[in-house]
Amino acid sequence: VAPPRMKQEEKAPVVIPPTEVEGDVTFELVSITNPAYREGELIIVATTEPGTEASIRMWFEGGRESTITFRDKDQATADADGKLVFSGLLGHTVDGVAKLEITLTNGAKTGKATVYTEVTRH
Repeated sequence: VAPPRMKQEEKAPVVIPPTEVEGDVTFELVSITNPAYREGELIIVATTEPGTEASIRMWFEGGRESTITFRDKDQATADADGKLVFSGLLGHTVDGVAKLEITLTNGAKTGKATVYTEVTRH
């Protein structure tokens, strides 16, 4: 007699918070890899003011900062059309919602955008 089949645990849907923008530099999220998988690429595309300089930091659910995902790629400048792109490779991940904070500078204007995505090991 075969053992009874175990029911697969149902996973609660992941709720992604909306993008938050503060300061006086415009920022609009165009796309973000969601979900982002371990050993996969995480790409963020946004529009802002041309020439805006930006830097990015990322935290996993629980507050641990990811220092590897955007290593050597944590700075970007918006092109003449205002397109801003960050691309990184996820290594170790903590399942859940990751927070990505983008600091923006354009001349004397500054701002911060916070975007979120689901990250998962599988």
